[in-house]
Amino acid sequence: MVLASLDVRDAFLTVQQECPTLVHTTDACGNSKSFALGRVLPGQRDGSLLWYKAITKFLKERLDLEEHAPYPCVLKSKDNSCVVMIHVDDLLIAGRKSFVMGKFSEELRKFYDISMQCIEKPGDEITFLKRVHVLQPDGRLTLQTHHKHVMQLCSLLGMNVRTQNKKSPGHSDIDKEDTTEELTAEKSTVFRTCVGILMYLANDLPHCQHVIRHLSTYSSKPTEKSMVVLKHLVAYLACHGDISVSLKWTGRCSGIYHGYPDISQSDNVLEIFTDSDWASDRNTRRSVSCCVMFLGSCLLFSASRTQKVVSLSSAEAEVYACSSGASDGILLS
Repeated sequence: MVLASLDVRDAFLTVQQECPTLVHTTDACGNSKSFALGRVLPGQRDGSLLWYKAITKFLKERLDLEEHAPYPCVLKSKDNSCVVMIHVDDLLIAGRKSFVMGKFSEELRKFYDISMQCIEKPGDEITFLKRVHVLQPDGRLTLQTHHKHVMQLCSLLGMNVRTQNKKSPGHSDIDKEDTTEELTAEKSTVFRTCVGILMYLANDLPHCQHVIRHLSTYSSKPTEKSMVVLKHLVAYLACHGDISVSLKWTGRCSGIYHGYPDISQSDNVLEIFTDSDWASDRNTRRSVSCCVMFLGSCLLFSASRTQKVVSLSSAEAEVYACSSGASDGILLS
C-alpha cells in the first residue's frame, strides 16, 4: 500500500465551458473587444464545480471508481483497494502500489500535466494542502503544518522567530475580564488576518484550538488584551514547530485506554471524548465545549466551541458538550 499526493497543474484549463462565456476588455486606446472562452479559467466563479464534474467523470470512466455517497469528494474502487480524495486540483490517493503508481498515474498523465509524490517506506514524505505527511520508522504517520504559516504570522506581528520562547499556547490572563481598549483600525486588520490563518491551521493544532476559538470571538472588536494573547500563541508556535499530529493504526476494535473484544472484527469503534468548562467567559458567562474523536487510536477530529446558551450548572454544561460531540460522531460515522 502507498499514500500519494497529486497536483494537476493544468486542471481548469482542460475543462470546457458548459455555458457560453464572454469576456469584454478595453485597451489603452479605448477600443473594446469581446472574447469567447472555450476553457475554464482559474478564478472563474463556477470553475471548481466544472473541474469537479470533469475529474470525477474521468475517474469513473477511465479507472472504474465510484463516489462515496456520504462524501462525494471521495471516490473509491469497488474492491476498496484504492481511495481518492479530491480537493479542487489536489488529490490524495491511498491504495495498492501496483494500481496507484501504474494504471492510475499513467491514465492521468495521458490527459493532464501532473506532479506526484508518494510514501512507500519509512522516511518518505508528501505535502498535501500545505501539510507535511511523514512516515516514521515505527509505523506512525505524522502530520505537520507548513513552517511558512508561522513565518507569515511572525512577519505580520513584527516578531523574530528565533527569539521566541513560550512553554504553553495559552496566556495566563486568557480567562480574565477584558477591560483594555480596542485596537486601531490598522492593528485590527492585522489581528483579523492572523486569526484567519490560525483558523485555517486549527485542525492540525488540537492543542491550540481553545486559544484560537478564544481569539476568534474578538474578530469584530479586537482589544489590546486579545493582541497580547495572539502574540503569546504565535510565539509558542514559533518555538514548537516540531509538534505534530501522530497517527498509528492499532486496529478497528482498539481504543485509547482499552480494547473492545466483544465487537465484531468487521465493525469500527469510534471513540468520542467530550468535556466542558463552566461559565469561563467573564462577560457573557457562556461555557466552552470540546470534543475529540478517535478510530483505531488515531485522532480523526477535534474541536473547541463556545456554547450558544448560558448553562446554569456545570452538569448542564457537560450535557451540552456531550450532545455536541454525539452530533459530530453521528456525522463522522
